[in-house]
Amino acid sequence: MVDKERIARMYREADFDYQETTEELVEMDFKTRTKGQEIKRKITQIYRKRLGNRKEFILYNIILSAKDQIGNSHTMSKLEGRHQEPEFNMEWDESQGKAVARGLVGHETIYDIPFSKENMQNIIAMDDFAEENQDTDEGISFALDAGYQKFGGFSEYEFLNKSFDELLAKATNKEYVIAADQEEKEKEKQPVIEEKQLTEKQKSKREENAKKLKEIKKGLYVQSKDKDSFEELEQEADNEITRRNDSKI
Repeated sequence: MVDKERIARMYREADFDYQETTEELVEMDFKTRTKGQEIKRKITQIYRKRLGNRKEFILYNIILSAKDQIGNSHTMSKLEGRHQEPEFNMEWDESQGKAVARGLVGHETIYDIPFSKENMQNIIAMDDFAEENQDTDEGISFALDAGYQKFGGFSEYEFLNKSFDELLAKATNKEYVIAADQEEKEKEKQPVIEEKQLTEKQKSKREENAKKLKEIKKGLYVQSKDKDSFEELEQEADNEITRRNDSKI
């Protein structure tokens, strides 16, 4: 996974001594003690992590177990999928005619495994205990790393087939609806509501027109002949009302 020789070379080229991390020293000790022995791998958790540029990567926790040459058991755990690269403060050296490192200012985190269904499946396949832990609490757990918070409780199928946004939506809203989709759904509902309201208005208007027509038939208003539409008949009734009101003034 991590090219440790390349990182060590970065230190040498900067004329700095490379110091192994505690995790690297533990791994070196484990490999020395279990050299030549079968090593079992147990994947305990897999993460999908998205960075600010929306690029997505995979990280996973793994436990290695093996026996030494005299039968003693040894285990070690580590997080795979990222490593630290040194960042040096560079200055121009006139005597050498090149930029040289004057100090180590920090480290940059580099993520090693781009997210893909294939990469996920390859990691899952590494687990030597997958079959015996199937359908038990000892199986692989899957977590979403959104940067500000981690979310768990996903199935292997979800992790392989759902998008990051869908998983995040389920973790926060309990359903696979991302914010943009939710807004679109609300917009889709609006015409339905407006149509229902319009129907209610139309119903009220029809009742009002029916009453008016009933009064016309009773002779309260003069019903015009040759009116082909309901709207024309209604307008004639309105005109008759206006004429009668004006005559009262």
